[in-house]
Amino acid sequence: MKTSLRFWLPACLVAVLVRIAIVLSWHVPAGDGLQYYALTQELVAHHRLAFAPPPEPLSWARLPGYPLFLAFLAAPAPLGLDQYLLLATLWNVLLDLGSALLMARLLVELRLPRAARFAFVATIVCPLMVFLSTFGLSESLATFLATAELYFIARAVQFGTVRNAARAGFFAGLGQLVRVDALFLLPSLGLALMAARSPLRTRLIAALAFAAAMVLTFSPWPLRNLGEFGAPHATASRWVKQDGTPQKLTQMERWFRSWASGAPGEAYLQYAVANEQPLDIHHAGILLPAMYRDDAERSRIEALFKQYNRTHLTPELDQAFGDLATERARADPLRVYWVLPLLRAFYEWHPMPEYELPVRIGWLGLPRLRTFYGLFEWLLLALAMFGAVWLWQKRQHLLVGLITIAGILRTALPAIFHPFPVERYLVEVFPALMALTGVGAAALWERLAKRSV
Repeated sequence: MKTSLRFWLPACLVAVLVRIAIVLSWHVPAGDGLQYYALTQELVAHHRLAFAPPPEPLSWARLPGYPLFLAFLAAPAPLGLDQYLLLATLWNVLLDLGSALLMARLLVELRLPRAARFAFVATIVCPLMVFLSTFGLSESLATFLATAELYFIARAVQFGTVRNAARAGFFAGLGQLVRVDALFLLPSLGLALMAARSPLRTRLIAALAFAAAMVLTFSPWPLRNLGEFGAPHATASRWVKQDGTPQKLTQMERWFRSWASGAPGEAYLQYAVANEQPLDIHHAGILLPAMYRDDAERSRIEALFKQYNRTHLTPELDQAFGDLATERARADPLRVYWVLPLLRAFYEWHPMPEYELPVRIGWLGLPRLRTFYGLFEWLLLALAMFGAVWLWQKRQHLLVGLITIAGILRTALPAIFHPFPVERYLVEVFPALMALTGVGAAALWERLAKRSV
């Protein structure tokens, strides 16, 4: 016990101090972060989920979990933006510490103490998690909740008890209140529960306990919306203008998916539309070669962009983009339904470029060494693959399967349904992947130690 504390107490202290130094050096809101700030301030001031004080109406456009967390725990007083961001990012530090400790504890429970130490360090230094912690965004909270889900499901699979499944359901419900893509974890959790070695009756009761806890935790949100707006709006709005107005871009988004590969630079058009900026075809990122197959199609798109600049997105214009999407799908269904989603999945696993997630901290060499941090992240993921193979050989099939399927779903579903998925959509499974990194690093350490003897 004393030996264990000699590592964990200093490790936690160093991790917190380093991460605090990072967020003190750089804390910014991003576009979504400004919306969360507005919602939080209104919750603090008037206890209502809205983007501005009365007479501004209540809103359903953003899920309530992150603003509620900030308003009643992280920043429970009216604050200026910089003070608010400092508190929000300091809480990100603690949330990431919690994610690291949960996965380390799971490995300790599996009698892999050295792997637990490596996993803790890998989670703390993981570039994507570090970068996101400097933003006033929901990712750190969503990642902690997803990690808690995976932890308790893994315990339910490894050690049994319905209580662990119910705890996982509670965190799953909280996760759904923070980010709609928390849904992507549910199939892997359900499969893991049903594949456990316990009797069928126990597995069914555990699955029911998980579902009941999740529904009870999440249900106040759709019930509130049903009472206020006459519709549940359970997933909030996929696209929200900067002032909080929900946007419906069903057909235009279909058109995006009919040509978008996920390559860097393609998503600028989405940003311009979300902020109702003019679509200037001479501006970089607005009219791309990937959008058209010939001069005739280019001319049609230019005409639609000009109409958008006059009227913004009307139902008729939205349908015109949908017609373009339908034509592309009919002309080349293999590319639209298979090649492009695979390309988007491929690009999801590329470190986010500086312009997508800017971090400028001189003492960390950022942004100058951004490429180095990306390569370091790939090294961590390579060790995770090695750790997965090692654990599989040790007959930890359910745990490896749980993490692997979760990672596959977190990759595949955004690649199918979102035209411009990026690496930050994957961050919720990164602590679990860093647990595999810890296993891989420990196994490699042991091999090197044996060779040196």
